[in-house]
Amino acid sequence: LTVVTNASPLIHLGYMDMLEVLPKIYSRIYCSRAVATQVEYPKAAADFVKGLEIFEVKDRGLVELIRAKHPRLDIGEIETFVLHKELNTDEALFLNNRAENIFTSEYRGIIRDLVDLPNADTAPLMFLSQEHIDRFYIKLAEVVKGYKKLEKILRERGLR
Repeated sequence: LTVVTNASPLIHLGYMDMLEVLPKIYSRIYCSRAVATQVEYPKAAADFVKGLEIFEVKDRGLVELIRAKHPRLDIGEIETFVLHKELNTDEALFLNNRAENIFTSEYRGIIRDLVDLPNADTAPLMFLSQEHIDRFYIKLAEVVKGYKKLEKILRERGLR
């Protein structure tokens, strides 16, 4: 699988000390220049970005179109999606349900939310057991507060 990642998954996986899960799932990991400049901390995430393939987004017209239509999306989110389309990657990785919904429904993107990372196709690559998956969600909940999609998963798994 190939992916363009937004800043939030990198930052939060960095805080969780779990950035190593991404290369276990994705053979190629890309980010836009805007995302690369957004990831300044934690140090682990900033260092991880230095090893990624960083691209300038070419279709500035699409960037501006999305920006005008959805002013609450930040430039990193928009560039992540546009780069996903330009590079024709398998998916784009976000930690933003709103961005996921917009890019999936309006622009036909293939978007994965970080909370959906451990699913049937990826879990065997990153986790040894259901316990490990539970630990992933618990750690994620420690660094991401009030994310309804994550809270729902925690309740469904009996972790809340």
